[in-house]
Amino acid sequence: MTTQTHLQITAPCNEDWNKMTNSEKGRFCDSCSSQVIDFTVLTDHQVLAYLAAANGKVCGRFNADQLNRGLQDTSIRKKKIWHWALAGFTSLFFASKGFSQGELEKHLPQTAFLSSNGIQDAIKDLNASSITIKGKIVNDAHIILSNASIVEPETLNKILNNRNGNFIMHIDAKTTSVLVQANGYDSRVVPVALLKNADTTIILSTTDTTITGVEGLDKISLDKGNVIMGGITNFTEIEKPSPVTTFVKKIFNNSFFKILPNPTANGRLGLSVKQAGMYTVQIFDNNSKLVHVAEITINDKGQVVHITLPNCVSKGNYYVRLIDTKTKKEYVDKLIVQ
Repeated sequence: MTTQTHLQITAPCNEDWNKMTNSEKGRFCDSCSSQVIDFTVLTDHQVLAYLAAANGKVCGRFNADQLNRGLQDTSIRKKKIWHWALAGFTSLFFASKGFSQGELEKHLPQTAFLSSNGIQDAIKDLNASSITIKGKIVNDAHIILSNASIVEPETLNKILNNRNGNFIMHIDAKTTSVLVQANGYDSRVVPVALLKNADTTIILSTTDTTITGVEGLDKISLDKGNVIMGGITNFTEIEKPSPVTTFVKKIFNNSFFKILPNPTANGRLGLSVKQAGMYTVQIFDNNSKLVHVAEITINDKGQVVHITLPNCVSKGNYYVRLIDTKTKKEYVDKLIVQ
């Protein structure tokens, strides 16, 4: 039996799409500090994939003909089919030029919900050439920064984090690092490899100079009739809970271990770890490429273990990730090789 997802909306939002700031996959609404996805340019399959992969509230812009009908999942069937149960009550808040409150209610149902009995194949990324990164931004006093921006250097695509300091961004799969910045704080270049698999806390330090002049994309003209904009909330995907606990990693202001000396120039480095145990050491270059892995054992608190760097490690900036093999906690610090 073929299952379908229906989008139904009610309560309007009166924000002006044309006054919003351009951002990744759409625009950014300053009123609610949310990214608004432009679903008008997506196929039914892409809309289904995006909504199924989204966590929490999603704000979007839709064509009228995308609503109140079954969305068609055009993905190719496989011999084995897994059904993803999706449940949740949804409310969409929209605004559209040329519609009044009364006119909208004539065409839209009174109850807002989004439901589907399942999706036949495992959910794929919205775009095969893109990846998703996420994290949280705080200052060196661990106070949430809600005015920070994340910039993709190659395309200059930019988004802002929300009032809780969190962000989720879709970037080109070839991107190796992103720029994180906030007014009054030192900007950071963060490797994408550290933002892929687990939530990461990025710490920005107070500084007298900030990086400026990074602009967003040129304005995109999408003047279509019957365009509806709104937010989707409580979209829940039911799946088997993961037994793996997600740990927060602290970048740059790491205090769990020290690199000695740093900078290093003799092809060797020492690691002083605060807690005894067994650890995996991973070293990444500035392009997020893994260049060295080592297993170390710390018998006493503060013990220094020396690691010989491979010949491929030349002068430049690197990132050392320390993983506790027992607790799976991860710690990251920057290494400079001279």
